[in-house]
Amino acid sequence: MSDEPARAGSEERSPSGRAERMAEAVRLVVTSRERAPRPPRLEHALKRLIWRYNRECGQKAADQEESTHVSR
Repeated sequence: MSDEPARAGSEERSPSGRAERMAEAVRLVVTSRERAPRPPRLEHALKRLIWRYNRECGQKAADQEESTHVSR
């Protein structure tokens, strides 16, 4: 993964493409934070973004797991 922008294509519009873009955004935030310090307000906003991203992914995984255990 690099710091170049993502390609624009149909695969980028799919749910998995969105998840990959979100993961890449979080990765860039974390790695760039190591290179340069951030103001406290921006740091707090970035932490909220990361927590929101993790909750969304965790909820989707739980929903998928629950749907596979539903009896037919």
